[in-house]
Amino acid sequence: MDNIRRCWLEIDLNKLEHNLMQFKNIVPKNTNIIAVLKADACNHGATTLARKLISLGINFLAVACLEEAIELRTIDNNISILILGYTEIINANLLTKHNLIQTIVDYDYALALNQCNYAINCHLKIDTGMHRIGVDANRIDIIKEIYNLDNLNITGIYSHLSVSDSNLVNNIEYTQNQIYAFDKLLSTLRNSNINYGVTHLQSTYGIINYPNLEYDYVRLGTGLYGFKSDVNDYMKINLELIPILQFKCLITSIKYLEKNDYVGYGNTYQALTPRKIAILNVGFGDGYKRSLSNKSLVYIHGKKANVIGKICMDQMMVDITNIDEAKVNDVVTLIGDKINIESLAATCNMMTNEFLVNINKRVEKVYIQKKF
Repeated sequence: MDNIRRCWLEIDLNKLEHNLMQFKNIVPKNTNIIAVLKADACNHGATTLARKLISLGINFLAVACLEEAIELRTIDNNISILILGYTEIINANLLTKHNLIQTIVDYDYALALNQCNYAINCHLKIDTGMHRIGVDANRIDIIKEIYNLDNLNITGIYSHLSVSDSNLVNNIEYTQNQIYAFDKLLSTLRNSNINYGVTHLQSTYGIINYPNLEYDYVRLGTGLYGFKSDVNDYMKINLELIPILQFKCLITSIKYLEKNDYVGYGNTYQALTPRKIAILNVGFGDGYKRSLSNKSLVYIHGKKANVIGKICMDQMMVDITNIDEAKVNDVVTLIGDKINIESLAATCNMMTNEFLVNINKRVEKVYIQKKF
């Protein structure tokens, strides 16, 4: 880290491997894992994580959009890459050029893709109750018609569970109904001699809370990174997941406040007694949310330092009165160790994923991989 000048994300690839093994140990023997690396793997760095996962035996990746898929294709020509979202019809040629698998988001989209006259590999998305994208599970006639389209090579079928992260009775019932709808459709297609391809239904919480479901694949996203999407999410199986990311910065200046001195924009913090403060080279322009002003804390030399005053775009201030050893260029931990990312996100009224993807591109990524 000799060249680090501002703030950085420290990402531990050994912890990524640990988290992957936690899930491999609970999925059925014949079920494989699709690693979901949307939004630059929630800002962990999709290409670097993909290389690591491929080295660990993962050969199927999923992303949100065409641009993400093409980026991952550059690192390996042999793995399967599924686009979970919509790709504009005008770019259909790129799906074949880069050997990608496109999700069929609805009936009209299937017809449009078919009319492009390219041989396009696809997975068919089924709407079992989330009512986002996908073909209604009850529209057997339409689903059969899609499978018969000449230019679509449909190699898989999947759906998504909308409340699998909850243990409320009505949500468990809703999830069971989604599972039933998906299984019923698969049975109908089998009885109609339609080869529907590989199957996948569960994402991270579906794996943890419904581990006994047996499909060809599961889709593993946030679980790889070792955090919950929300601090209150239910986990039936208590996996030993470890956050793989830490957010760090440096102390750039130290000041001393007299009694009644104010700090920062808006004079939102006033020193009631003489205080020693540190200026940090990170702010909301880097993704450390302004809503954490006067609410959060950081760690310096293993000790707490409260954030004081309004967080600026590129800087913020913390109280280090009780940290005598603190000095300029010391490392400050913003996320990691004793600072729980889920709780920090909840303070901002955000999901953990949402908080992380808002960390700015100017925050450098540093990867750690210890050799044993």
